[in-house]
Amino acid sequence: MARDRIRPNALLLSVAASWNDQLAKEVMDWFKTLNTISGINDDGYISFSMKRINEKRYKEQAVDFLKAADLGIEDIQLKMLPVEELPHELPDKLKEFIKSSLKEAGEDQLLSGLST
Repeated sequence: MARDRIRPNALLLSVAASWNDQLAKEVMDWFKTLNTISGINDDGYISFSMKRINEKRYKEQAVDFLKAADLGIEDIQLKMLPVEELPHELPDKLKEFIKSSLKEAGEDQLLSGLST
């Protein structure tokens, strides 16, 4: 029986794919098409995600996902800070870095917070 040949710590899908099961191979190939964000190399995704939250359809999907995760989150709101309103106590070098980074990205506001 195949069940007896699968180790308790093995994923059935992986085992089936290794046995050349066509459906398992197709499923494994589909998983390879997904983009995984691990947090190790997530540059650019935060900006992309925040822009999407401003679009009704994507915001609804994100909120629905968070509600389904039962985290007690009912809504997401972005708090934007215009460049002119950067705190005066920030060092000038940091202000210039922020301004030039935003300019390169074609932005004139900085995401200053996310409230849920």
